[in-house]
Amino acid sequence: MIYEIKPLLGVNNIRLGQTRDEVIQLLGEPESAEKRSDCYFSAIFQVHYNREGLVNFIEVYEDNTISALLGGKDIFRTTKSKLRYFIEDNFKGVLDDNDAEYPCSHTYKRIGVGFWSDMDPSELTKDEVLQYPEGYKMSHYFKSIGIGDKNYYT
Repeated sequence: MIYEIKPLLGVNNIRLGQTRDEVIQLLGEPESAEKRSDCYFSAIFQVHYNREGLVNFIEVYEDNTISALLGGKDIFRTTKSKLRYFIEDNFKGVLDDNDAEYPCSHTYKRIGVGFWSDMDPSELTKDEVLQYPEGYKMSHYFKSIGIGDKNYYT
């Protein structure tokens, strides 16, 4: 499956600002739901709602069966550093390196986009790199992308 990410707008046909009923009409009943979030496709695709019940955040998690495209670039198959320059050059995004989770998280507040990874390569010891070379390789890629409405990252 291909997820087309459109900052400040939506993912595929799910739009920021839609109601939960509109999302369910498009995607069907969620596989799991909480008060303010719904999960679809084995939790690869998650929709979050604000207090008014409108979509304010959409997150896509990495899975080898999907592609998440941002400006035509597959973000789960692009290294963190290349993706950073791509965002800066093509979306005029400015990385918020004051984020408490940086460098695992990269947040671009102005365009409402955030990326998450569970580790940063610089955090790994030499022994960990040698013992788990696949993990080291994967630490160079993000595990999820989230887009929020204009107020989400403020």
